[in-house]
Amino acid sequence: MKNLFFIFLVIIENFIIDMRFAFFNTRLIKSLACLNICDIMMIGRDVMKRSNKGLIVLVIILIVALLGMSVYLLYDKVFSKNGSEEKNADDKTNNNEILNKEVDVNSDLVTSLVYPNSNSAELIVPHTFVLKGESVDSYNLSYKIAALIGRDGSISTLDCYSDGNKNFSLTAKDGFALTSCSKYNADEIKNKFVKLYGPDTKYAPQKLDQVGCGYPEIYDSETNSYYGFTACGGAYPTIDSIRKTYKAELKDEYLYVYDYALISYEEVTVNGVRLFDNYESFEDYLNNGNESAVLYTVLNQSEAKAELQKLIDSNKASTYIWTFKKQSDGNYYYYSSNWE
Repeated sequence: MKNLFFIFLVIIENFIIDMRFAFFNTRLIKSLACLNICDIMMIGRDVMKRSNKGLIVLVIILIVALLGMSVYLLYDKVFSKNGSEEKNADDKTNNNEILNKEVDVNSDLVTSLVYPNSNSAELIVPHTFVLKGESVDSYNLSYKIAALIGRDGSISTLDCYSDGNKNFSLTAKDGFALTSCSKYNADEIKNKFVKLYGPDTKYAPQKLDQVGCGYPEIYDSETNSYYGFTACGGAYPTIDSIRKTYKAELKDEYLYVYDYALISYEEVTVNGVRLFDNYESFEDYLNNGNESAVLYTVLNQSEAKAELQKLIDSNKASTYIWTFKKQSDGNYYYYSSNWE
Protein backbone atom coordinates (compact mmCIF):
# COMPACT_ATOMS: atom_id res chain seq x y z
CA MET A 1 0.00 0.00 0.00
CA LYS A 2 2.84 2.41 0.82
CA ASN A 3 4.48 1.72 -2.57
CA LEU A 4 1.26 2.58 -4.38
CA PHE A 5 1.08 5.84 -2.45
CA PHE A 6 4.58 6.91 -3.48
CA ILE A 7 3.90 5.96 -7.11
CA PHE A 8 0.80 8.15 -6.94
CA LEU A 9 2.87 11.13 -5.71
CA VAL A 10 5.40 10.72 -8.51
CA ILE A 11 2.67 10.57 -11.15
CA ILE A 12 1.02 13.76 -9.80
CA GLU A 13 4.35 15.58 -9.67
CA ASN A 14 5.28 14.67 -13.26
CA PHE A 15 1.80 15.54 -14.43
CA ILE A 16 2.06 19.02 -12.90
CA ILE A 17 5.44 19.69 -14.51
CA ASP A 18 4.40 18.40 -17.94
CA MET A 19 1.13 20.32 -17.95
CA ARG A 20 2.75 23.54 -16.82
CA PHE A 21 5.46 23.50 -19.44
CA ALA A 22 3.17 22.27 -22.20
CA PHE A 23 0.64 24.99 -21.50
CA PHE A 24 3.25 27.71 -21.25
CA ASN A 25 5.26 26.68 -24.32
CA THR A 26 2.20 26.29 -26.55
CA ARG A 27 0.79 29.70 -25.73
CA LEU A 28 4.19 31.34 -25.98
CA ILE A 29 5.06 29.94 -29.42
CA LYS A 30 1.72 30.99 -30.89
CA SER A 31 2.00 34.48 -29.47
CA LEU A 32 5.59 35.06 -30.61
CA ALA A 33 4.57 34.60 -34.20
CA CYS A 34 2.38 37.70 -34.28
CA LEU A 35 3.17 39.97 -31.33
CA ASN A 36 5.86 42.48 -30.42
CA ILE A 37 8.01 42.31 -27.33
CA CYS A 38 5.65 44.26 -25.09
CA ASP A 39 2.75 42.04 -26.00
CA ILE A 40 4.96 39.01 -25.43
CA MET A 41 5.74 40.24 -21.93
CA MET A 42 2.06 40.81 -21.15
CA ILE A 43 1.16 37.39 -22.45
CA GLY A 44 3.95 35.91 -20.38
CA ARG A 45 2.59 37.48 -17.23
CA ASP A 46 -0.90 36.26 -18.12
CA VAL A 47 0.35 32.73 -18.72
CA MET A 48 2.24 32.72 -15.43
CA LYS A 49 -0.86 33.89 -13.58
CA ARG A 50 -2.95 31.18 -15.18
CA SER A 51 -0.24 28.58 -14.53
CA ASN A 52 0.09 29.65 -10.89
CA LYS A 53 -3.65 29.35 -10.41
CA GLY A 54 -3.60 25.88 -11.95
CA LEU A 55 -0.64 24.94 -9.82
CA ILE A 56 -2.40 26.10 -6.66
CA VAL A 57 -5.45 24.07 -7.58
CA LEU A 58 -3.33 21.00 -8.22
CA VAL A 59 -1.42 21.49 -4.96
CA ILE A 60 -4.71 21.69 -3.06
CA ILE A 61 -5.86 18.52 -4.80
CA LEU A 62 -2.57 16.88 -3.94
CA ILE A 63 -2.82 17.90 -0.26
CA VAL A 64 -6.36 16.58 -0.05
CA ALA A 65 -5.27 13.33 -1.70
CA LEU A 66 -2.29 13.11 0.63
CA LEU A 67 -4.46 13.61 3.72
CA GLY A 68 -6.97 11.06 2.46
CA MET A 69 -4.24 8.54 1.76
CA SER A 70 -2.68 9.12 5.21
CA VAL A 71 -6.02 8.61 6.93
CA TYR A 72 -6.54 5.43 4.94
CA LEU A 73 -3.09 4.08 5.78
CA LEU A 74 -3.57 4.85 9.47
CA TYR A 75 -7.00 3.21 9.46
CA ASP A 76 -5.68 0.18 7.62
CA LYS A 77 -2.75 -0.22 10.01
CA VAL A 78 -4.81 0.11 13.18
CA PHE A 79 -7.65 -2.15 12.12
CA SER A 80 -5.35 -4.69 10.47
CA LYS A 81 -3.41 -4.94 13.72
CA ASN A 82 -6.58 -5.29 15.76
CA GLY A 83 -7.93 -7.85 13.33
CA SER A 84 -4.68 -9.80 13.46
CA GLU A 85 -4.64 -9.73 17.26
CA GLU A 86 -8.25 -10.87 17.39
CA LYS A 87 -7.50 -13.68 14.92
CA ASN A 88 -4.44 -14.77 16.90
CA ALA A 89 -6.49 -14.69 20.09
CA ASP A 90 -9.21 -16.77 18.44
CA ASP A 91 -6.63 -19.24 17.11
CA LYS A 92 -5.01 -19.49 20.53
CA THR A 93 -8.38 -20.06 22.16
CA ASN A 94 -9.25 -22.74 19.63
CA ASN A 95 -5.88 -24.44 20.14
CA ASN A 96 -6.35 -24.35 23.91
CA GLU A 97 -9.79 -25.89 23.50
CA ILE A 98 -8.23 -28.65 21.42
CA LEU A 99 -5.25 -29.20 23.75
CA ASN A 100 -7.11 -28.68 27.04
CA LYS A 101 -10.28 -30.68 27.13
CA GLU A 102 -12.02 -33.39 29.10
CA VAL A 103 -11.99 -36.88 27.63
CA ASP A 104 -14.57 -39.63 28.00
CA VAL A 105 -13.17 -42.16 30.49
CA ASN A 106 -14.70 -44.95 28.38
CA SER A 107 -13.03 -43.78 25.17
CA ASP A 108 -10.39 -45.89 23.43
CA LEU A 109 -7.81 -43.23 24.27
CA VAL A 110 -8.28 -43.85 28.00
CA THR A 111 -9.07 -47.56 28.08
CA SER A 112 -6.02 -48.44 25.94
CA LEU A 113 -3.53 -46.83 28.34
CA VAL A 114 -0.91 -49.12 29.88
CA TYR A 115 -0.18 -48.94 33.62
CA PRO A 116 2.85 -50.19 35.58
CA ASN A 117 2.58 -53.51 37.43
CA SER A 118 5.23 -52.85 40.08
CA ASN A 119 6.69 -49.78 41.71
CA SER A 120 9.89 -48.26 40.39
CA ALA A 121 11.70 -48.64 43.68
CA GLU A 122 11.09 -49.50 47.33
CA LEU A 123 9.37 -52.73 46.39
CA ILE A 124 7.33 -53.49 49.48
CA VAL A 125 5.77 -56.59 48.00
CA PRO A 126 7.11 -58.13 44.76
CA HIS A 127 5.01 -57.69 41.64
CA THR A 128 2.71 -55.13 43.26
CA PHE A 129 2.10 -51.50 42.43
CA VAL A 130 1.49 -49.53 45.62
CA LEU A 131 -0.18 -46.16 45.13
CA LYS A 132 2.54 -43.65 45.95
CA GLY A 133 4.41 -40.90 44.19
CA GLU A 134 6.10 -42.27 41.08
CA SER A 135 7.98 -40.74 38.14
CA VAL A 136 9.60 -42.37 35.13
CA ASP A 137 12.36 -39.77 35.29
CA SER A 138 13.49 -41.27 38.61
CA TYR A 139 13.59 -44.87 37.30
CA ASN A 140 16.83 -46.47 36.23
CA LEU A 141 16.59 -49.27 33.69
CA SER A 142 16.48 -51.97 36.38
CA TYR A 143 13.37 -50.49 37.96
CA LYS A 144 11.83 -49.61 34.62
CA ILE A 145 11.95 -53.29 33.75
CA ALA A 146 10.83 -54.31 37.25
CA ALA A 147 7.71 -52.18 36.82
CA LEU A 148 6.69 -54.33 33.84
CA ILE A 149 6.40 -57.49 35.90
CA GLY A 150 3.18 -58.11 37.78
CA ARG A 151 1.25 -60.85 39.52
CA ASP A 152 -0.86 -61.33 36.41
CA GLY A 153 1.92 -63.13 34.51
CA SER A 154 2.46 -60.09 32.29
CA ILE A 155 5.99 -61.35 31.56
CA SER A 156 6.36 -65.07 30.92
CA THR A 157 9.23 -66.93 32.58
CA LEU A 158 10.96 -70.28 32.31
CA ASP A 159 12.87 -72.30 34.88
CA CYS A 160 16.56 -71.84 34.07
CA TYR A 161 17.37 -75.46 34.91
CA SER A 162 14.49 -77.14 33.14
CA ASP A 163 14.95 -79.48 30.18
CA GLY A 164 18.54 -80.44 30.98
CA ASN A 165 19.86 -76.87 31.34
CA LYS A 166 19.03 -76.08 27.69
CA ASN A 167 17.34 -72.83 28.75
CA PHE A 168 20.38 -71.57 30.61
CA SER A 169 23.44 -70.46 28.68
CA LEU A 170 27.00 -70.88 29.86
CA THR A 171 27.76 -67.14 29.63
CA ALA A 172 24.93 -66.28 31.98
CA LYS A 173 25.73 -69.21 34.26
CA ASP A 174 29.28 -67.97 34.83
CA GLY A 175 29.37 -66.41 38.31
CA PHE A 176 25.63 -66.84 38.68
CA ALA A 177 25.00 -69.81 40.96
CA LEU A 178 21.36 -69.99 41.99
CA THR A 179 19.37 -72.84 43.37
CA SER A 180 16.27 -71.46 41.61
CA CYS A 181 16.32 -69.21 38.58
CA SER A 182 13.87 -67.66 36.13
CA LYS A 183 14.55 -66.85 32.51
CA TYR A 184 12.91 -63.85 30.78
CA ASN A 185 12.82 -63.39 27.03
CA ALA A 186 14.53 -60.05 26.24
CA ASP A 187 12.37 -59.38 23.15
CA GLU A 188 9.21 -59.78 25.24
CA ILE A 189 10.59 -57.41 27.85
CA LYS A 190 11.47 -54.86 25.17
CA ASN A 191 7.95 -55.02 23.70
CA LYS A 192 6.39 -54.54 27.14
CA PHE A 193 8.88 -51.74 27.83
CA VAL A 194 7.82 -49.81 24.73
CA LYS A 195 4.11 -50.32 25.47
CA LEU A 196 4.50 -48.86 28.96
CA TYR A 197 7.13 -46.14 28.46
CA GLY A 198 6.85 -45.41 24.73
CA PRO A 199 9.27 -45.51 21.78
CA ASP A 200 11.05 -42.31 22.85
CA THR A 201 12.30 -43.88 26.10
CA LYS A 202 15.78 -45.33 25.71
CA TYR A 203 16.21 -49.06 26.07
CA ALA A 204 19.28 -51.26 25.60
CA PRO A 205 19.65 -54.79 27.03
CA GLN A 206 22.30 -54.91 29.77
CA LYS A 207 23.07 -56.25 33.21
CA LEU A 208 20.59 -54.87 35.73
CA ASP A 209 20.82 -53.90 39.36
CA GLN A 210 19.52 -56.48 41.80
CA VAL A 211 16.00 -55.30 42.51
CA GLY A 212 14.76 -58.31 44.44
CA CYS A 213 13.37 -61.80 44.15
CA GLY A 214 11.31 -62.44 41.08
CA TYR A 215 12.91 -59.75 38.91
CA PRO A 216 15.45 -59.99 36.07
CA GLU A 217 19.08 -59.25 36.77
CA ILE A 218 21.66 -60.68 34.36
CA TYR A 219 21.38 -60.24 30.59
CA ASP A 220 22.86 -62.89 28.33
CA SER A 221 23.38 -61.95 24.68
CA GLU A 222 23.86 -65.57 23.62
CA THR A 223 20.29 -66.50 24.44
CA ASN A 224 18.93 -62.93 24.29
CA SER A 225 17.48 -63.47 27.74
CA TYR A 226 17.49 -62.06 31.24
CA TYR A 227 18.00 -64.25 34.30
CA GLY A 228 17.12 -63.66 37.91
CA PHE A 229 15.96 -65.19 41.18
CA THR A 230 12.54 -66.76 41.24
CA ALA A 231 10.05 -65.31 43.71
CA CYS A 232 11.39 -65.35 47.25
CA GLY A 233 9.96 -67.86 49.68
CA GLY A 234 7.75 -67.00 52.61
CA ALA A 235 4.36 -65.39 52.95
CA TYR A 236 3.76 -61.81 51.91
CA PRO A 237 0.94 -59.48 52.86
CA THR A 238 -1.50 -58.62 50.11
CA ILE A 239 -1.33 -55.00 48.98
CA ASP A 240 -3.79 -53.77 46.41
CA SER A 241 -5.55 -50.64 45.26
CA ILE A 242 -9.28 -50.04 45.11
CA ARG A 243 -9.85 -47.54 42.30
CA LYS A 244 -12.63 -45.97 40.28
CA THR A 245 -11.80 -43.71 37.35
CA TYR A 246 -14.03 -40.64 37.22
CA LYS A 247 -12.30 -38.15 34.95
CA ALA A 248 -9.69 -37.81 32.20
CA GLU A 249 -8.44 -34.65 30.57
CA LEU A 250 -5.90 -33.50 28.02
CA LYS A 251 -3.60 -30.59 28.86
CA ASP A 252 -1.04 -29.77 26.20
CA GLU A 253 1.12 -32.90 25.75
CA TYR A 254 -0.20 -34.68 28.85
CA LEU A 255 -3.20 -36.89 29.50
CA TYR A 256 -4.36 -37.03 33.12
CA VAL A 257 -6.53 -39.84 34.49
CA TYR A 258 -8.20 -39.27 37.86
CA ASP A 259 -9.13 -42.19 40.13
CA TYR A 260 -10.96 -42.24 43.42
CA ALA A 261 -8.66 -44.56 45.31
CA LEU A 262 -7.82 -46.49 48.47
CA ILE A 263 -4.82 -48.62 49.40
CA SER A 264 -5.85 -51.99 50.80
CA TYR A 265 -3.50 -53.97 53.03
CA GLU A 266 -4.17 -57.50 54.21
CA GLU A 267 -1.66 -59.09 56.53
CA VAL A 268 -1.08 -62.82 56.70
CA THR A 269 -1.46 -63.18 60.47
CA VAL A 270 -4.04 -60.44 61.11
CA ASN A 271 -7.69 -60.66 60.14
CA GLY A 272 -9.29 -57.94 58.08
CA VAL A 273 -8.34 -55.59 55.27
CA ARG A 274 -6.99 -52.22 56.33
CA LEU A 275 -7.75 -49.25 54.10
CA PHE A 276 -5.76 -46.03 53.62
CA ASP A 277 -6.61 -42.96 51.57
CA ASN A 278 -3.01 -41.77 51.11
CA TYR A 279 0.45 -43.26 51.00
CA GLU A 280 1.78 -41.38 54.04
CA SER A 281 -0.82 -43.00 56.31
CA PHE A 282 -0.08 -46.42 54.87
CA GLU A 283 3.66 -45.92 55.37
CA ASP A 284 3.07 -44.75 58.94
CA TYR A 285 1.15 -47.92 59.73
CA LEU A 286 3.67 -50.11 57.91
CA ASN A 287 6.71 -48.68 59.68
CA ASN A 288 5.28 -47.75 63.08
CA GLY A 289 2.19 -49.91 63.50
CA ASN A 290 0.12 -46.78 64.03
CA GLU A 291 -3.51 -47.97 64.10
CA SER A 292 -4.84 -44.39 64.01
CA ALA A 293 -3.44 -44.10 60.49
CA VAL A 294 -5.93 -46.74 59.30
CA LEU A 295 -9.00 -45.22 57.65
CA TYR A 296 -11.23 -48.32 57.87
CA THR A 297 -10.87 -52.03 58.53
CA VAL A 298 -13.15 -54.31 56.52
CA LEU A 299 -13.52 -58.06 56.08
CA ASN A 300 -12.74 -58.44 52.38
CA GLN A 301 -12.22 -56.69 49.03
CA SER A 302 -15.95 -56.48 48.32
CA GLU A 303 -16.47 -54.46 51.48
CA ALA A 304 -13.43 -52.36 50.56
CA LYS A 305 -15.07 -51.41 47.27
CA ALA A 306 -18.29 -50.57 49.10
CA GLU A 307 -16.37 -48.26 51.47
CA LEU A 308 -14.82 -46.46 48.52
CA GLN A 309 -18.26 -45.89 47.04
CA LYS A 310 -19.48 -44.47 50.36
CA LEU A 311 -16.58 -42.03 50.36
CA ILE A 312 -17.38 -41.04 46.77
CA ASP A 313 -21.06 -40.48 47.60
CA SER A 314 -20.13 -38.26 50.56
CA ASN A 315 -17.51 -36.33 48.55
CA LYS A 316 -14.74 -37.52 50.87
CA ALA A 317 -12.84 -39.83 48.53
CA SER A 318 -9.17 -39.11 47.83
CA THR A 319 -7.86 -38.90 44.28
CA TYR A 320 -4.87 -40.61 42.70
CA ILE A 321 -3.71 -39.06 39.41
CA TRP A 322 -2.03 -40.94 36.58
CA THR A 323 -0.05 -38.85 34.09
CA PHE A 324 0.62 -40.02 30.54
CA LYS A 325 2.83 -38.09 28.13
CA LYS A 326 2.44 -37.83 24.36
CA GLN A 327 5.39 -39.13 22.36
CA SER A 328 6.59 -38.94 18.76
CA ASP A 329 4.16 -41.60 17.52
CA GLY A 330 1.20 -39.53 18.75
CA ASN A 331 0.27 -41.93 21.57
CA TYR A 332 0.34 -41.42 25.34
CA TYR A 333 2.59 -43.39 27.69
CA TYR A 334 2.98 -43.67 31.45
CA TYR A 335 4.99 -40.78 32.87
CA SER A 336 4.15 -40.37 36.57
CA SER A 337 1.48 -40.83 39.22
CA ASN A 338 0.70 -39.26 42.59
CA TRP A 339 -1.96 -38.50 45.16
CA GLU A 340 -3.74 -35.21 44.59
